[in-house]
Amino acid sequence: MKIKVIILSMVALLMVGTAKANVFPVLPLSDFEVVLSQDNLDIEAGKSTTITASINRIKGYKKTKFTMVANAPAGIEVNFVETAADTYDVEVVVDPAMATGSYSFMITGKNNIMNKGVVLTVNVAAENSLSNSK
Repeated sequence: MKIKVIILSMVALLMVGTAKANVFPVLPLSDFEVVLSQDNLDIEAGKSTTITASINRIKGYKKTKFTMVANAPAGIEVNFVETAADTYDVEVVVDPAMATGSYSFMITGKNNIMNKGVVLTVNVAAENSLSNSK
């Protein structure tokens, strides 16, 4: 019995000493990010502005379908229209009764794996106080 244990121990030492570790390179994970053409908007109450949101695929991210959502406060409506692959027109509409002030919220790109977002700030101005709102 002692000889059997010694032989097994020697075989185990030989195997450990001669075995090569399997080394696999660590590849960077693919990912995506949401990018806005503007992240700070000045809009008069009762008016709207349209910006662009894009999905930037990083390192070959392959998930194909995204849903865009916004958690805007009451009084600010956000509508998304896909204009091309990974590109959306984002219409931001401010209710005429919305109080002036600065409102920040997330614009999020979602798929069945993960969600990624970016903060959009809307500065609501009094009606007829800005010349660039629609």
